Amino acid sequence: GRLILNTPLINIFYFLMGAKIHRSATVDALIREFDLVEVGQNASVEHQIRCHKFKYGNDSNDTFFLEFRSIIIRDGSTVKGMLSPGCTVYENATIEKLSVVPEGGQVSINTTAIGNPAYLVRGGEQPMSLHHSWLVLGILKLLWIIFELYLFSGIVFLGQYLWAAKLPSNWRYTPLLSWFLVFTWFPLVSIFTSVFIKWALIGKRRPGAYNDTLLREFADWAADWHYKVSTDILYSVLLNSRIWNIILMMHGMDIDFRSKINPHCCTPSQLDLIKVSQSFTSSGISFSVNKNNTYHTINIHKGSIGHSCHLKPGVKVSNDIIPPQSIISTSIMKDQPNEKSPKNLTMFMLLKSECISIVGHLTLLLVIFVHFIPSYELWTSIFHVDSISVAFVALPAALLVQTFMAFISIAAVKYFALAGAFKSKIPWSNEVYQVYHAINYFCQTFSVAGITMQGSPMYNLFLRMLGITFCGHAIIFETLSYEHEFLTLGHMTLIYQSLIGGHYVVYDKVTIGPCKITGIIHPGVFAANAIVTSKESGPWRTYIGTYQDVFVDDFVDDESYHA
Repeated sequence: GRLILNTPLINIFYFLMGAKIHRSATVDALIREFDLVEVGQNASVEHQIRCHKFKYGNDSNDTFFLEFRSIIIRDGSTVKGMLSPGCTVYENATIEKLSVVPEGGQVSINTTAIGNPAYLVRGGEQPMSLHHSWLVLGILKLLWIIFELYLFSGIVFLGQYLWAAKLPSNWRYTPLLSWFLVFTWFPLVSIFTSVFIKWALIGKRRPGAYNDTLLREFADWAADWHYKVSTDILYSVLLNSRIWNIILMMHGMDIDFRSKINPHCCTPSQLDLIKVSQSFTSSGISFSVNKNNTYHTINIHKGSIGHSCHLKPGVKVSNDIIPPQSIISTSIMKDQPNEKSPKNLTMFMLLKSECISIVGHLTLLLVIFVHFIPSYELWTSIFHVDSISVAFVALPAALLVQTFMAFISIAAVKYFALAGAFKSKIPWSNEVYQVYHAINYFCQTFSVAGITMQGSPMYNLFLRMLGITFCGHAIIFETLSYEHEFLTLGHMTLIYQSLIGGHYVVYDKVTIGPCKITGIIHPGVFAANAIVTSKESGPWRTYIGTYQDVFVDDFVDDESYHA
């Protein structure tokens, strides 16, 4: 579904599934409960739409239930923030980034919803009227996707041709290695084609006024679409490597090697206008570089930007720490470096750190290849798959084995990377710790458990293997978790589309500690080295560094669990 977002194909798909979506609407986010969604003419959806909410079933909090309510987005509205079930967004209204409209909320005509919970202001950043045909733009996008299919096929076939004669023909795992090399070769070559596409379609983007033409919008979309598809696989393996700094430089970004930035936070159409120096940016942040048909630059110097922050056009951040889930709408400039700012690293220190990181990530690639071998053996040696009927049984078994090996791989790397962290509260090596993060992200994202088993007892069993302490019944949906042996989940806990872990980062310093959670955690919550005991938390709330020494037994509400 993500490959056809912001194209006519996603509109057609959701329409066939029962959603009332106008053909001219722009849908750049996933939609749940299709029958309960209505999107009007020329409306823009840039944040996931969910028409359901988890709640406790009674006063004793011993059962969960799911409540459904419709969401309506009228003509010309723009949704960048979260809409809770039962919301109605009227004509030409805007929901700002990181804003949350509560259940049953009504966003009036020509207003902007800001904040969490959202409040309404007149005027604000109103959606811009379309100056070109959505039909012509949609046709161009479909033609581009067809071109991309041929391009990607050509990249795969070229790779197979180049190494077909060089792989050992008598080695048992040559077929597996061949497919593994395909998935390694494809993103590497696609990244270089992304650089070419960016410079060919967009060129060098400079601040100032611009004409909002159809071709400009299509060029931005095409370059951004190719970049997102090309970087997905490579990002999951090399997400913490400074190799991304080089890739972003090639796309036009002004960034130095002392900085760390998540490559998914910005797109080729924005990179020329973003400057980052001697700074750290966490995952989930976003940038907006244009306002009122004018491009603005964003400058971050010696700053530390927290998780899921949003930077608006023209802002500058210098010598300061920005808390997670903040909206930076005005510049924050300090003359003196923050006391937590790291010392200037020499080029030798950077090279040493990156060499260790590269060796670690290459080892990670080897671990990923090896973890597929048991599934391959099951497929070829035990089931001897030669028909669809046999494959029908062998495929689930192979996927289950792959999931088991993925979690074993996480556990092995975790125990090595986090050795002594419980006492020291910091990793013994940042580079090794970054490799642990990469394999944890990869295995949770691409294993069958991370895709299909979340919310089931089997998934909880895998998490117990990694070290999470369960103090009773708990349900986890679509949630990334880190530092598992530091996590404790209380009785009747439900976590949905959030990020939980034992670590948080300020500049280059990683702090690790326990994290204990109970209650219903709604989407967008970021809990790290914290204690969360509210009946319901979120959506889009941050809990960092609030942990205090509470016994695990304090989380258990059901006395029968002790028995």
